[in-house]
Amino acid sequence: MLVAGNFRPIDPRTWPWPVWLWLAIALVQFSRPMRRRFQRERAAFWPVADGRIESVNVSKPEGVFHSGSYAAEPLAKENTKTGNQH
Repeated sequence: MLVAGNFRPIDPRTWPWPVWLWLAIALVQFSRPMRRRFQRERAAFWPVADGRIESVNVSKPEGVFHSGSYAAEPLAKENTKTGNQH
């Protein structure tokens, strides 16, 4: 195994840069699940709202940058003052 003569595993000041890179990648990979868990726990306290989607228009946007995604927009309700539903 090729190791520099001044490398001491106990002293972080002597660690080579690949060790620091590996630690940084490990920290990022560990922080993602922790962030998701924190968001799930925080969302558990959100109020529950009952609702119903009556209609939606799904279309594929035109353009180069929107080649694989779809856009959903709720349809505007007519006669909202009279309370008529369609």
